[in-house]
Amino acid sequence: MERMAAYHYLIELWADSDMGNNITIGSLSELANDTPMPGSGSTSKRQSIKLDKIGPRGGRGGGVRDVQVPPYRLLRLEIHSKYTINGISFSYIGSDGSVHHESWGGGGKYVPYTGRDGIVFEEYPIQLGLTDYVKEISGTTGAYTDHPNIVRSLKVVTFKRTYGPYGATDGAGSPFSFPVQGSARITGFFGRSGDYLDSIGVYIREC
Repeated sequence: MERMAAYHYLIELWADSDMGNNITIGSLSELANDTPMPGSGSTSKRQSIKLDKIGPRGGRGGGVRDVQVPPYRLLRLEIHSKYTINGISFSYIGSDGSVHHESWGGGGKYVPYTGRDGIVFEEYPIQLGLTDYVKEISGTTGAYTDHPNIVRSLKVVTFKRTYGPYGATDGAGSPFSFPVQGSARITGFFGRSGDYLDSIGVYIREC
């Protein structure tokens, strides 16, 4: 499992971001202070996070997927899709203060990726900035090839912009939505996957 100190990751994100000119070291320090630090045995308020687990939506194919540790801050999300949702990958800072990575379903190896059915899937990366967060995940579920019910499309709404929809865009299938209220945010995912993303649910952190 690849692990990286969360503070160092935030420093790199700040340095590489086009927001770097608008964010001071002081505000970066505040963000880091709001993030659990690795190796700490403290039971402080930062380590005691409250998460709601909502969902999943979709079918019961594939295997169960879940995060390794409670997710505190979502850093990056990548959607693999063409005519349906082939899979997702994401990185997050856990309650242990380390960066964790997950990749579920098909794709996530190279671009473009040829799926089991021979269709080329694309990868759509969503890099969250230091002051951005996911406030809604929505999409549709339904049948695809020989799969009776999988995630067919996904749309991601952050504090700053909307991504997608990705996957099936013909409006077919059953719609679903995981919105958050106020300052709450989506910090991670769970669900099921095999050759495709069979179902998806979200972790929501109250702030």
